[in-house]
Amino acid sequence: MTSKEIKSDKLALSDLDLENWCKENNFSFNVITLDKLSTLKKKASFIHTGRGKNAANGGNENHWMFIYSDIVFDSYGKYSTYVWPKAGENFVFVETHPKQLQDFESTVCGEYCCLFYYYMEKVYEEGINSEYIGADFSEHFGFTRDRKENDKFVFDWFHNDKKQTIDEKTETN
Repeated sequence: MTSKEIKSDKLALSDLDLENWCKENNFSFNVITLDKLSTLKKKASFIHTGRGKNAANGGNENHWMFIYSDIVFDSYGKYSTYVWPKAGENFVFVETHPKQLQDFESTVCGEYCCLFYYYMEKVYEEGINSEYIGADFSEHFGFTRDRKENDKFVFDWFHNDKKQTIDEKTETN
């Protein structure tokens, strides 16, 4: 997969793609939009920033983020903090290291969300302070400052060799 292909909007995951992935891996599925975030009642949910550039999404349309309990993950890092005043103060942003994992030009935010969901369900150990979850996530999967390599890894993790279980895919990396 080339960087040009990873940037194609045709490859961006839809809510149906995310739902199918959740079903394949026995995870619950829910989608919420930014404007409804304060009403969230589910433990885990994919957050869609909306279609069209607007003030709520800071011009970042069709982007996926993920929330697990009160922990919010965004592959762009803490750049999305502008959306949270409307949602309330009850959320903790995951601070990954490096701070931004995904290249702004790529379309693999949905794949990053799935990987974070997997991490929270299968890898995360109770007792890790929420302040360190992002660093542990980044270290566990070997993310670096090379965003294009990060994007290639997460794309390959999600799309290649669908016959493997999610655990087998992660153990090989």
